[in-house]
Amino acid sequence: MLRFPGMTSPYLYTLYGLGELPQAFARLAAVHGGTYMLNRDLEGVPVFGPGDLTVEYEGGVACGIKVQEVVARTKLVIADPSYFPQLCVPVGKVVRAIALLDTPVAGAEDCDSFQVIFPAAQVARKNDLYLFCCGAGHKVAPQGRYVAFLSTTVETSVEGESAQATAARELAAGLQMLGSATRIFFDVTDLMKPAKDGTADKVFVSESFDATTHFETAITDVLAMYKRISGSDLVLTDGPQQ
Repeated sequence: MLRFPGMTSPYLYTLYGLGELPQAFARLAAVHGGTYMLNRDLEGVPVFGPGDLTVEYEGGVACGIKVQEVVARTKLVIADPSYFPQLCVPVGKVVRAIALLDTPVAGAEDCDSFQVIFPAAQVARKNDLYLFCCGAGHKVAPQGRYVAFLSTTVETSVEGESAQATAARELAAGLQMLGSATRIFFDVTDLMKPAKDGTADKVFVSESFDATTHFETAITDVLAMYKRISGSDLVLTDGPQQ
């Protein structure tokens, strides 16, 4: 567990990156009898392209997932918006910049990792801007190298504008802190929310990841989905429940 210097609020980040989380889930699911169809190849043709993945229904309730002509039977479906955009509605856009650095972010020389939240009012915006940085301590970069993430909600959408141009406008306050980055990757993604809550048709779709880098909204969404799926709140304890 790492802490902000001089502060008492802890935050957690996995070694080797966030890819360890789905890997841990996959292992746990396998132990409990999970079955996988991972980017399955059917007679040499790749699947999971646009329109390749559809929900099968019986009486208006999900009964399986169809991948081309193969159906995997299930009692309910859980997915993110990228799998079923037709079941979601757009609610905005997020712009992100991922920077590779060979020098620490200015003012953070003694921090192995950190998060900075720029309050909207202080950067002349309506939405906060988020900066997260990690490095060798988390096994995501060589010693002396760093990976920084900048993100915010797009406030001015321009048709046909490049992701880099959008970032230059929306992330300006954070980009100036990165100095001479070795390379920066830019991306603009749609923010999607499910059109239905899933309780009727048993298709539970999460919301898109928003601009926050501490996953508070993602956790809130997961907890809400758990309640819709199970009918009760998730209770986490360090021992047997009473």
